[in-house]
Amino acid sequence: MLKNYFKTALRSLWNYKFYSFINLFGLAIGIACCLLIMTYVRNELSYDQHHEHADEIYRVSVNAQTQDDMTQYPISAYPWADIWKAEIPQITHATRVFINRNAKTFLRVDDQRFEEEDFAFADSTFPDIFTIKLVAGNIETALDEPNSVMLTEEMAVKYFGREDVLGKMIKMEAGGNLIDLKVSGVMKAMPTTSHFHFDFIASMSTFIGFVGKDAPFLRNKVATAFYTYIRATDPEAVQLQLNTLYEKNTSEGEQQFLKGFFLQPLTDIHLHSNLIAEIEANSNILYIYVFIFVAILTLIIACINFMNLSTARSANRSKEVGLRKVVGALRGDLIQQFIGESLLVAVLAIILAVVIAELLISPLNNAAEIDLKIDYLGDPAIILGLIGIAVFVGLIAGAYPAFFLSRFRPIQVLRGNLRSGAKSGTFRKVLVVFQFAISTAMIIGSGILYAQLNYIQTMDLGYERDWRVVIPVQLDNQNNEKVLMVERLKKAYADNPDVISVTATSTIPGQPRGISQVRIDGRPQDETYQPVTLGVDFNYIDAMGVEIIDGRNLDPSFGTDSTQSFLINESAAREFQLENPVGTQLFYPSVQYGGQPGEEQRGTIVGVFKDMHFEPIYRNIYPMIVRVLPAQYNNIIVHIREENKTGAMAFLEKTWTEMVPSRDFQYTFLDQELAEIYAAENRLGKLVGFFTVLAVFIACLGLFGLSAFTTEQRTKEISIRKVLGASVSDIVFLLSREFLLLVLVAFPFAAFIAWYSTRQWLENFAYRADTGVGLYVIAGVVALLIAFFTISYLSIKAAQSNPANALHRD
Repeated sequence: MLKNYFKTALRSLWNYKFYSFINLFGLAIGIACCLLIMTYVRNELSYDQHHEHADEIYRVSVNAQTQDDMTQYPISAYPWADIWKAEIPQITHATRVFINRNAKTFLRVDDQRFEEEDFAFADSTFPDIFTIKLVAGNIETALDEPNSVMLTEEMAVKYFGREDVLGKMIKMEAGGNLIDLKVSGVMKAMPTTSHFHFDFIASMSTFIGFVGKDAPFLRNKVATAFYTYIRATDPEAVQLQLNTLYEKNTSEGEQQFLKGFFLQPLTDIHLHSNLIAEIEANSNILYIYVFIFVAILTLIIACINFMNLSTARSANRSKEVGLRKVVGALRGDLIQQFIGESLLVAVLAIILAVVIAELLISPLNNAAEIDLKIDYLGDPAIILGLIGIAVFVGLIAGAYPAFFLSRFRPIQVLRGNLRSGAKSGTFRKVLVVFQFAISTAMIIGSGILYAQLNYIQTMDLGYERDWRVVIPVQLDNQNNEKVLMVERLKKAYADNPDVISVTATSTIPGQPRGISQVRIDGRPQDETYQPVTLGVDFNYIDAMGVEIIDGRNLDPSFGTDSTQSFLINESAAREFQLENPVGTQLFYPSVQYGGQPGEEQRGTIVGVFKDMHFEPIYRNIYPMIVRVLPAQYNNIIVHIREENKTGAMAFLEKTWTEMVPSRDFQYTFLDQELAEIYAAENRLGKLVGFFTVLAVFIACLGLFGLSAFTTEQRTKEISIRKVLGASVSDIVFLLSREFLLLVLVAFPFAAFIAWYSTRQWLENFAYRADTGVGLYVIAGVVALLIAFFTISYLSIKAAQSNPANALHRD
């Protein structure tokens, strides 16, 4: 009997090749989408799981909050790791990592000079926490000695041409000197599913050696500069003790800057952490839910195609059902047969889906700038997932057709009394509405997503970002020499006609920035505020296109503006509760700006500038103070002319090389830096757009099949209408009307689904695009046009056919 069922299933697929192809291809694309999304989701969920003690590892991050819940950082001060390890018994290991996020590291081997971005310093306890695989060297002692460094196999080949490089020397430029680093280990490349990727890890004692063990920031308990990780057995107890120790070991003044610590599980960082100064850009767990939702919807659309076409073709198999019942087949036997057929189609679709997935994965990787690979044999979850999808599709897509076909009564079928409603039932219309509700919702959702991404990229940030070249100033920490060199560079750049303006600043948007503690003259001593601080030169406001809305700009002609004058933003004016800010005097700790501990300095607000989105627009704009701080210049920003950008860039590099021969010229564009902040959102937009196109294609494929079947069943009617004088447009309207009406009915459901599903994502942003009703209407029109063009080909073909052929056949 099973053999007979199998032969019947194959014969049915072969006899109705067109509909079988649509069923098979639609299911295959839906399953391929699920396969790709499943691979992507598993990749995202596996971040940092490769570490042996992953479930015990936590990153200690800090709260830096005002009354308005200001911000959080994933970095902490140097002394804390030793304090925690000594005072908290639940912490078994602690390690610190230092990365110069705003500059590259310069290395030399013989006469060759290299610049590296992924260079880190770490405590010798780093391997006790993280699983680092060495192909050469002893992982337990690799970071024990000063001036020791581990590097990846790729870097070993890059620097020395081979991998057996233990004991080889690399020179590192630091503080104007060359430091010899001895290779103590060769690492396997860190997995792509890691929240950090280092090509070099040098011992922390190396870092301490060239900055000096008595450097003030190494003793300061609020100087957040180090990523600190711990292994702990009781995170709840550790969390309580972290803040108890913070209150015990810091003064009230220090506690004004930072409000305490919190733990982040290592495996949560990639999807649950988006703090300022992350080592690398992270993703968002919400995006995982989005993709799972998209995968389910896409598969549902494919299953609906199967059910629709199966039930539409029911009359063509009614005699088979009648004969089987006459010769003794029970309804259960017929249900098994038809579910078996759908399982067979699902299995064939799985095979085709694997081929489609392999064809799609390369353009998907290119579009979203990711590197997915499907490991069919090495990953049991893939095999189990495909089997599960086959069973799910077989049962869900085949259940209704099986029960529908098996209920036919033999006497009605054999007499030819089967009602035509079986071919065009209400249930099938409901499925079409549901299918296009999903498809249209995905179109609307993609539109909302792209509208928000475009808003991010084009919104008024309060400053200009186009054609601003950011040049990191990696000079010696001798402030006087550094300031003089920056001023000379600025003057040389400004003299070029292809340069519009030049300015210097402590940080650029998206980078960590300092926090000040200030109080307002005439208010109680304990009423303090913690605005962020930006150190700039006198050109900054004009060069960046920042608008002064009250008072004046900082001006070198005013002697006090270089030391005792401030600009504040609108948010600071509101935070400080100042109705007339200009002229208000502030007090701030002298030590923050190079003075003596315990002393206060007085400054005056001379102007208020329009709020700048210095932080990602996930967050509200923070209160900000801007003042002239030459010692903190870390970046030069050059506004070049677009018309001769190549010549301008060549000039910038040539001038730098002549004036700073000991440092390679480095640069980035400000708009590129900002784009990296939203890398996860851009990837989300590309992936959702990719899968939306596929989902709409599947829906159109099913609609095309239904349209073809309807047209086939109404061939005689169409011929008679043409004989009676119906035009081509009349016939097209007749055949299209029903389906287009169903698409229109689907629209309100689609609009609600899209609104509800995108609402939570938009709430991640403090500032959101105003999508309005227009976007929904446009998406509905697009869906309607897609449906119309899908069915119009067959309708026009039928309308243009010779009616004599159809009538003659009958």
